[in-house]
Amino acid sequence: MAAADVDVGPAALLHEAYELFGVTGATLWRFHTRTALREAGLTVSGRKQATAENEHLLAEQLTTRQIATVLRLNGDVVGGRLTRLLARTGKRSRTELVTVVLTGTLDSL
Repeated sequence: MAAADVDVGPAALLHEAYELFGVTGATLWRFHTRTALREAGLTVSGRKQATAENEHLLAEQLTTRQIATVLRLNGDVVGGRLTRLLARTGKRSRTELVTVVLTGTLDSL
């Protein structure tokens, strides 16, 4: 990740890190690697899995501001993603959303 931040190192290393973070369940690091891949103009595989990982990150019991800080995003972007996720799932609160994500029933919606 440090190499990506200074634009050093082959793209293969970023892709390898992305895959390793996925295997180990390091969702936050995988998110940051996905961002680095996009910023480097590289393709990111597994859009469906990436969406699911983002939903898990958004469902964490953090404030919108905390999520924005952790993901290095604007608070409005996080708020928009939460709104779309709530609308897509038909849930009315973040508490309901967290329950759906943590029980694994989100995929069936």
